[in-house]
Amino acid sequence: ELNAHPDSDLIYSDEDKIDSADHRYDPYFKSDWNPDLFFSLNLISHLGVYRTTLLRQIGGFREGYEGSQDYDLALRVIERTRHDRIRHIPHVLYHWRAVAGSVALASDEKGYAHGAARRALGEHLQRRGTRAHVVRGYGEFHRLVPPLPDALPLVSLIASTEGSLDAAGAALATLSNGTDYEPIELLLVSEVAREVRPAPSGAQGFGFAHEGRLQIVPHDGPFSLAGMNNAGVRAARGEVLLFIHDDVQPISREWLREMVSQALRPEIGAVGAKLYYPDDTLEHAGIVAGLRGMVGNPNRGLRRSAPDNLARASVIQGVSAVSGACLIMRRRVFEEIGGFDERNVPTAFTDIDLCFRLQERGYRVIMTPYAELHHWAAGSWERDQDSRMVPRFEGERRHMTRRWAVRLQRDPFYSPNLTIEREDLSLAEPPRAHKPWRAHRLFE
Repeated sequence: ELNAHPDSDLIYSDEDKIDSADHRYDPYFKSDWNPDLFFSLNLISHLGVYRTTLLRQIGGFREGYEGSQDYDLALRVIERTRHDRIRHIPHVLYHWRAVAGSVALASDEKGYAHGAARRALGEHLQRRGTRAHVVRGYGEFHRLVPPLPDALPLVSLIASTEGSLDAAGAALATLSNGTDYEPIELLLVSEVAREVRPAPSGAQGFGFAHEGRLQIVPHDGPFSLAGMNNAGVRAARGEVLLFIHDDVQPISREWLREMVSQALRPEIGAVGAKLYYPDDTLEHAGIVAGLRGMVGNPNRGLRRSAPDNLARASVIQGVSAVSGACLIMRRRVFEEIGGFDERNVPTAFTDIDLCFRLQERGYRVIMTPYAELHHWAAGSWERDQDSRMVPRFEGERRHMTRRWAVRLQRDPFYSPNLTIEREDLSLAEPPRAHKPWRAHRLFE
């Protein structure tokens, strides 16, 4: 790795665990460099290769961070390098001893280590001039909580429908009433509408407390989710845009506050939520490129109360894409990339293409598990079996395959040691990770 990338400043590898009987188990096949995942857990852990000059500049390890001294070291190193000089080797290069007293055996074995880690992370944020604070998240993972400004930005909730305006409006009412965030505006883009108009007087049919809170926006022409979303943006006034399906309902009231706080971070392009089916099984927690031939949802079908594989659904992290069923971003960034691509990906992959273009421009796309919603997957969005959509779907697939061939072949946030045939994060057979040492005569 050093020969191939001589300017590397930090290298880390995959790992597994080993017990006193030399039994290896629980492999951790990691993401490539993923800052938001690293802020949630120690992605580098116990085997790190560092540029000597950097370690000398920061003074090496520090006392007072026992149990997490390696995390503190890595946090101070990444402040002095670029992301492209942090390399990941997708192979198990060391085994973590699972013995009594080790966190490898149980995450609560060293409670002081988690406190030290959060203290080190908080100090890192302060050094970077970030006002975010760190709290305990799910389990023993860390949660970065960015502050909201005193004057909260207006959020435009943009939904589209081909069906009943009354039913879709009622769904938006549930969304607006199910959040502790203000101010918001609600826009419903409809193919049956003929002019932009406010909700009916009193808005009883929509369940709104305030007249005029809902705006109906027309969209002419053939069905195009990208076109309808773009039409909604043209009619919107918000600094922050939330694209949401008309069949999504919040589980807790803080969902929108969490999404806005993450979306306002200048390095973030888009933020996705954690979505569940009506039976409380997982639908979306970030999207993997190349899974099942195009894209897929890792851990799909996992029970809400069940532990997830590799923390994919439990921590804030960078992902290749998030679902357009609940996607939030700053308006300035949306306009910078030209909005949704109506011409090439009008419906099936319009959210995926948007996320890829954001990352192409240097923005990060993240998923937060602290915004949880149910996705009822009803009526107007169940198009998989619609014969009208088949030719368009195939055209969009061809465009995605041409435009994003490299990205679809190798998702940097998904290990080549994990399967792309299923969504259960089981092992790939065989792994897609290249083993360069096998080509070297010394090891033949």
